[in-house]
Amino acid sequence: MAASSSEPIVITTAVQKGGVGKTLVSTHLAAYLSFAMEARVLLVDMDMSGVATRRLLLHDGQIPDDVTSNVESLVEERWRPATSRLGLDVIPSFSGHDIHQQLHEHFSHDKYKLRHNIKKQDYDYIIIDGYPLLDARLEGCLLASDYVVGVGEPSTDDVQGFMDVWKRLRELNEAGYEVPAHLGYVFNKVRGKSPVALRELKKLVKALSYLAFSNSISQRDPIANACNESRLIWELAPGQARVASVELEDVCEEIMEKISDNEDNGTFQHYTADVGGAK
Repeated sequence: MAASSSEPIVITTAVQKGGVGKTLVSTHLAAYLSFAMEARVLLVDMDMSGVATRRLLLHDGQIPDDVTSNVESLVEERWRPATSRLGLDVIPSFSGHDIHQQLHEHFSHDKYKLRHNIKKQDYDYIIIDGYPLLDARLEGCLLASDYVVGVGEPSTDDVQGFMDVWKRLRELNEAGYEVPAHLGYVFNKVRGKSPVALRELKKLVKALSYLAFSNSISQRDPIANACNESRLIWELAPGQARVASVELEDVCEEIMEKISDNEDNGTFQHYTADVGGAK
């Protein structure tokens, strides 16, 4: 089922830390919305590493010269995305200090720079793979969004990266900006057979309260293999990654359930409370 509004619903994966699984969730969410919900989906890669770009476009060879890059998306109203081998549209990220300095300058001048154009695009959903550092570039991604999802391992460092983003959204809200709803934190690379790891996970779930997703992603070889091959887990041979495939699908379904819940009840518009506090 596609989004019902005339404007696209924009969802950003964001954590103040790299290598936590943000791109894993954003690319699979884009594919899930496209195939399971038959929606028109665009992924915007705002991460300087360009992992989402490579994961979705690598097997198509070179990226065409006439596509809109993530920097150009800030100044051009009419976007020209690249189309991936899966049929998903992608606004690619290109590596290079100069390019990402341009992003910083654009967003420092106008925090709503991306928001001005993103809502004009003809899609049901737009997924932003957010910048991994909490500066003007990530703030610009956040303020272009309707919803934010945090991702990371069950560790205090990764959860702190989530909390940093949440607290910054609260500051922006208090400053009068129109901020997205934060749907919470997806635990990635969960080690299910380690008593110590499970005890730490239980503590973090309690601390985050309703911001902790009930579904999580386990640490599994097929996920690592798919990432190393710049593929999605669902592109692996049938049966090779059955459990991991179900876990990622469950996370995507929970994201959409939380969005539906927020639209009905405003559940996640909660920046007057502390992280994990009363709704």
